[in-house]
Amino acid sequence: MALYKSENKKVNSPPIGTTQPIRLTIDFQQKKKYLRKQILAYIFASIYLLIMETRRDVFQAIADPTRRAIIGMIAREAVNVNTIAEKFDVSRQAISLHLKVLSECGLLNIQQLGRERICELKLEKLNEVHEWVEQYHKLWTGRLKDLKTFVEQEELQHKKIVNRGKSVKKTIHPKNEKSIIKT
Repeated sequence: MALYKSENKKVNSPPIGTTQPIRLTIDFQQKKKYLRKQILAYIFASIYLLIMETRRDVFQAIADPTRRAIIGMIAREAVNVNTIAEKFDVSRQAISLHLKVLSECGLLNIQQLGRERICELKLEKLNEVHEWVEQYHKLWTGRLKDLKTFVEQEELQHKKIVNRGKSVKKTIHPKNEKSIIKT
């Protein structure tokens, strides 16, 4: 409840002829709207993150150069998380996040052996990337072969036109009376 000044006295009620201030109700309404917005933002963010986590696939894993380097490192041999973290100039937390993404995508298996976490690569999931790339490889290989054939045909036609354009003269040699072709 607000206190009002009335002739240097503090009084608990408003002066006569004025209305009760609605400041408290406005503050409450503003807080209520603010909280409603915050709750909606939280719900939206939670749902969005849930969707993003469930949609993780191999293409997200290989999209980042650090994750590609981690895949290359683990492909040679299974290593622990600390060894991976030492090889990169980023924080251990960042490496853990990259490993989490790789694990969620199904490319990485992390085993707890005592105090160490050993990372092993599961390359079967990369077949999806290989199949996707292979279809475009076939498409562009075919197109490039067609282009090569076209260019070769154009060169042959150009050579024929050039050869036709050259003047061919026959001269008869006076002694042998054989014709000699000069170009």
